[in-house]
Amino acid sequence: MLKRIDTYNLLISLALFFILCNVALFLDPIPVLRWSFSFLRLFAVIYAFSIAIPKLRLGKYTVVVLFFYIIAGLITIMHNGSAHTWLSYTINSVGVVLLIYLSMLSSPRNTIRTLVTIFDFYIYSNFILTLIYPEGILDGAYLLGVNYNSIGPVLICGLAIHYFAYKMHLRNWLTLLLLGGISVASTTIVGSMTSVIGCLLLLVYIFIPTHRLRKIALMSLFVFYLIFQTFIVFYQGDISTSETATYFIEDVLQKNLNFTNRIYIWEKSQILTKESPITGYGMQDSEWFESIFWVKSAHNIIYQILIYGGSVLLTFLFFSLLMSIIRAYRHPSILSHFMLYTLCVFYFMMMMEAYNLVLIFLLQELTYYSPEFSKVIDEQ
Repeated sequence: MLKRIDTYNLLISLALFFILCNVALFLDPIPVLRWSFSFLRLFAVIYAFSIAIPKLRLGKYTVVVLFFYIIAGLITIMHNGSAHTWLSYTINSVGVVLLIYLSMLSSPRNTIRTLVTIFDFYIYSNFILTLIYPEGILDGAYLLGVNYNSIGPVLICGLAIHYFAYKMHLRNWLTLLLLGGISVASTTIVGSMTSVIGCLLLLVYIFIPTHRLRKIALMSLFVFYLIFQTFIVFYQGDISTSETATYFIEDVLQKNLNFTNRIYIWEKSQILTKESPITGYGMQDSEWFESIFWVKSAHNIIYQILIYGGSVLLTFLFFSLLMSIIRAYRHPSILSHFMLYTLCVFYFMMMMEAYNLVLIFLLQELTYYSPEFSKVIDEQ
């Protein structure tokens, strides 16, 4: 029986590794490796469903993600969007959330052990390659993404998972501090200030000594996010008259007052959204975005989802987010509070970027199941 359990966990770990390689790593310089991992992820998803379906073990969060992509698929067909983009996101997202759920059913501790090993490997490998190729390994791309802004979300996921591992005694505070230092150094070298601030915000929270101060930090960041998202991103208010806002944008974020032309991208996104507010335009590839925005995304996750599927798809994303927040809030613990803050940091960063949906759902799933992971700490 022991051998069978080990084999089960090993196969799930390998399946997660294959899928996450497709999500987190830029493998274009090695086509054979890219196609190999793309091929292996299909087997990983098939394996996951072969376990889940006979025993009806999908998990509530997996079902919500599955419905999100069913709706996205129907909208994509309706608008003649990119089937390849939809299929890739669906395989990766559903595969990751289902495999994490299946692994957690067997051993929550082993789930974190697997994830921390995978993300530590990604982050350390990326750091070494960044030191060797500070301008990118190919056309400004790095191991953790097609550009310097793609590195941040993987680092945030890695730091969050490493904190879980630290609390479960799978890692120690030195390894957590080292990973945090490497994360800040990596983003500083490539020049992504949004990612630098995100990593620093997470590290500062980790070392805040009291729950009261952590709660203040969470609420402060949330209020700041709402103000910025509403008045700057949505309404694009004039902030040039505010010295504080000007200082934060130009000196802290190191961007100009139009946020490196993001204002113009958001204006165009508003126009597109008003033309098709209910169902958007279906999931589209980077070439479609470049033909409209001259960049590969809407540089804001809310606008990105509105373009993908209008208010219908955005409602499903918010529902999946609220599911995680409500469950974590109803089962308070160190991990649940930490993940609520992590999600706030992640969405704060996504005011400027549109990160991979797979990583969004991964963090939201960890938040949703934070009560189960907390039990492992309580039983230690």
